[in-house]
Formats: sequence, structure tokens, C-alpha cells
Amino acid sequence: MEVSDDANKELIREGWRHVSVPGVYMEDNWPLREAATDPEGRFTAVAGTRGFCVLDADRDRWRMFGDVSQERSLDVTALMWCRDAVLLITRTWPRPDVAPLHEVLLIQHDALDLNSALARFTLPPARPLCWHVRGDMLLLLDDACVLSRYAFAWPAPDAAGKPPPAPSTTWLAALFGSGGARPSHWVRVTDPQAPVQCFQVSALRVTCPTFATACSIVPASRDPHHGPK
Repeated sequence: MEVSDDANKELIREGWRHVSVPGVYMEDNWPLREAATDPEGRFTAVAGTRGFCVLDADRDRWRMFGDVSQERSLDVTALMWCRDAVLLITRTWPRPDVAPLHEVLLIQHDALDLNSALARFTLPPARPLCWHVRGDMLLLLDDACVLSRYAFAWPAPDAAGKPPPAPSTTWLAALFGSGGARPSHWVRVTDPQAPVQCFQVSALRVTCPTFATACSIVPASRDPHHGPK
């Protein structure tokens, strides 16, 4: 969308900054569907029909995928930030007659390459409805009425290979209670050169339509989407 000179000057007077998404990206991926700014306010990621690109506001520079085929493989349904990395939820259709699969990807803002993703894992077979990131924690509610939280642990394992402790979950204690606060399932451990690990901390089945009612904790040994094993 073009902004007139007069409108741009008014935005500047009001403290806004007008930037243009690169035309080479917009040509194939219009319209924009998602946008998110990192916690420090320096980087902004935007996603159109496929892929995404990142603006470095300090340098006034956009970064895009070097491999266009990787960009086109990403159908982004959620765009967030975890520290200085872009956190995505994407979907793919194995076949036209089946429900899509959803993945979570964590990609460094200055290395848009799926081969160097910091973390990548497939979500359970249910459609994500709502999501939120705080610190190193991803909170996700899906249409199977399961509320899950995933933690990203950035330090590398110790010499014995033991994973680092889970990040603090104090901010969720009032909602989740103390149950399920320990790591229950390791999803993916990345290459030691990019030591980000992700594990599912807990999953809750929402038993009523609103959060004002009780939630029942789903034990970590079970798949909340298919019941007890």
C-alpha cells in the first residue's frame, strides 16, 4: 500500500515511521498476513502468503531467504519473537483431502535458512487457535481444547549431557497450578553450534468453554489428543 507524502509527513510528526516492504517479496506474497516486532523494538518480521522477511530498523535493511524455494515452502499462520529469533507456526497439507500439519520453527533473524533453524518440531494433530510468547515460553491453545506450553532452553547441556533446567514458569502458576512444571518431553535438540533445545512442559485439557472453570491436567505420559496409551 502506498502512502502519500503528506500522510507520511504526518506520521513522522506523530512519531511513526513509514517503511516499505521489498517489492521483490511483495510481488509473489501479497497481501501481508502477519507482523511482529522483537522485544527490543529493533527488528520487525512480516509474513505474506508465503515465507517472511525481517527489517533491521537501525540499519534500515531487510533480510530475506536466500533460497526462494524455502520461502515458498512456508505457509505462516503465526509470527512471534523469542529473544532475537523469529518464532513461527506453519502449516502444510500432506494431501488435499486431509487436515494440514502444523510445525513450530525458531529461526535466527539474521540467518533465514531452514537448514540452520534453531528448533523445529511438529505439533499434535489439531489446529492451533491462540498463542502467546513470554520470555522463553510458548503458550498454545488448539481446537482439541488442549492448552500446551513449550519452553525453549538456550544454554547447552552440561558435560554429562543433561539438559538445562526449565525456565521459570511463575507467570503461569495461577492458571496452571504447580502440576506439570518439569520438562516432560524433549521435542528436538539442535546442533551444538546452535544450542537451543525445546521441550513440552505440560498440557492441559480444557474441560469447559471458559477458563473460569476448572482444567484437568493431562499426564505427560499421555497424548492429550488421543487419550491414554
